[in-house]
Formats: sequence, C-alpha cells, structure tokens
Amino acid sequence: MDKQALIERLLALPVDIEAAEKHVLSMSQAVDAAREQVATIEKDAILNGAITGKNETERKAQMAALTAEARHAVTEAETQLSIARVAYNRLLNEFRALQTVAQLLSKEVA
Repeated sequence: MDKQALIERLLALPVDIEAAEKHVLSMSQAVDAAREQVATIEKDAILNGAITGKNETERKAQMAALTAEARHAVTEAETQLSIARVAYNRLLNEFRALQTVAQLLSKEVA
C-alpha cells in the first residue's frame, strides 16, 4: 500500500466504522426483540392455560415446544450480532494499524 492509498483508506475508515457500529446496534436491537418475543410467548402460554403439565418437567417440555421457533430466532439474532461485532472490530483494528503505519512513515520523513 503506497502513501496515497494509506491516506485514502484512513480517511474512508471512519465512515465504514460508523456503518459497522450502526449495524451492531441494529443487530443488538434484533436480539432484544427476539428475546422479548420469547418472553411474550411464555407469558401468553401461562395466562391462557396452554401449559397444563402435571409436574415441572412436563411444564418445561410444553414451554420448550411452544417457544422453540422463537428461541431459534434468538439464536440466529445472536449469531448475526456476533458477526457484526467481528466486522466492527476488524475495521477498528485496521484503522489503528494504519494509524500506526502512518505515524511510522511520518517519523521516517522527519
């Protein structure tokens, strides 16, 4: 990477980092929404008498069956959040590394 490319990338990265950070926030909100959906299903199941098991094990099994799809959505949302965080951190690391290179190059010139 030549100096001009380094400068251009350093100037472009803050925009990319901001977009990645917004994506992390969006994915975090998706995780929260998915978890709220599970809680809503559980609450509705209890209030509507859908859980009729005679013991705790049966009730847990019934609840697990009722919330399986919603819990899967939570897992998917958490996976997407993790992927977004990795991308965000990669951009931050690239920015820091390029800043270090720029500092080293500026000392060579001086």
